[in-house]
Amino acid sequence: MTSDRKSFSLFREFLVWINPSEKLFSIIGNVNAITYKSVFPLIMSNNIWLGESIHSGDREFMVPKTYPLKASGYRIDKGGNKYIRVKGVRWFTNINHGRRHQPLSLMTMADNIKFSKHKQVRGHGYAHYDNYDAIEVPFTDAIPSDYDGVMGVPITFLDKYNPDQFEIVAFRKGEDGKDLVYSVHKCTHTILPGSCQVQISPDSLKTQNPDCQIKCNT
Repeated sequence: MTSDRKSFSLFREFLVWINPSEKLFSIIGNVNAITYKSVFPLIMSNNIWLGESIHSGDREFMVPKTYPLKASGYRIDKGGNKYIRVKGVRWFTNINHGRRHQPLSLMTMADNIKFSKHKQVRGHGYAHYDNYDAIEVPFTDAIPSDYDGVMGVPITFLDKYNPDQFEIVAFRKGEDGKDLVYSVHKCTHTILPGSCQVQISPDSLKTQNPDCQIKCNT
C-alpha cells in the first residue's frame, strides 16, 4: 500500500466520493477521523464501523521517493523505496466481520470498584457529569455490566463496539452544547471496608472529552 500523511487529510472527501450507502469498502485512516462531524453520524447509525485487523500500535506505509523523511520512524529498503511508520490508524469499513458481534466481557459496577486494575476506578467509582445525565467511564474494560444508563466512553471503545450489546446515543457534548464536565465531589463513591474517606473541595472541576455516549442494550 502506498500512502502519505497528506492522504489522511482527504479522508472526508474520499468517504463522500465512495458513498458508503452504494458500495462495500475498506479504507484506512487516522483514528481521529471518528470524531469528524461527517464521519461520526455514519458510525452512530451503523453505516460504517472499524475493521477487524488494526486495534493499536503503528503501521508502515510506502511513500514516494521524493517524500521528506520527517517521521520519527522510517526506513529505506535496498531498492531505495521509502517507508514511514504512522501511529493511530484504523480500517474504516461497511463490510461485516465476526469480531464486531462478539460480546464484550465486563464486570459489574461493584466488582469494578473493588477489583479494577485502573486506580481511577478501583476504590473510587464513577463520576457523574454535571451537564449530561451519564457517568464517566474512562476505560473500555471498566464499563459496568449492570449499569443501564448512559455512559461516556473513550474513542478506543469503538475497537470493541458491538451494536448488539451497546447503542451509541450521543457525541462528546453535554446538554448545554459544551464539553462534558463533572465535579470531583460528585463521584459515585463507594466506601469499602477498611478504607478511608477523603473530603474534596466542592468547586473542584474536571473537564472530560469522551468521544461518545453509549448505553447497554437490554
